[in-house]
Amino acid sequence: MKKAVFFFAFIIFCQYGFGQGNAKYFELANQAWKLYEAKDYLQSAQTYSKAFNLSGKGLVQDRYNAACSWSLANIKDSSFAELFRITQKGTYNDVDHLTTDSDLFSLHSDKRWAEVVAAAKINKEKAEHSRRNLPTNKN
Repeated sequence: MKKAVFFFAFIIFCQYGFGQGNAKYFELANQAWKLYEAKDYLQSAQTYSKAFNLSGKGLVQDRYNAACSWSLANIKDSSFAELFRITQKGTYNDVDHLTTDSDLFSLHSDKRWAEVVAAAKINKEKAEHSRRNLPTNKN
């Protein structure tokens, strides 16, 4: 029962926490994803940027997708800006996906790539360390 109450409280918090700008953010992020799927990578990346500017934030997965769009549009600086944001300032830690995602292959020869991967590895180690040190519930 407690879990259900916390779940609904979380949902309500998210709705009020993001407000109406949240709806516009998700609308733009969804539009950006559709542009990505249509292989209109530059428009996709620019639409993600509009969503981020509107909210002042951005979900990690959306920023990752924006990095992919920028990369596929061959605008490496913007792609790296998003990747650094989610790895150095965020918690992105899926090293396996990061290093095998063909959308980002054009970045691998850039000297900044090693920094992105290293930051993701640090995040992964921190997450694994946190999971190992969680108290166990023996009820």
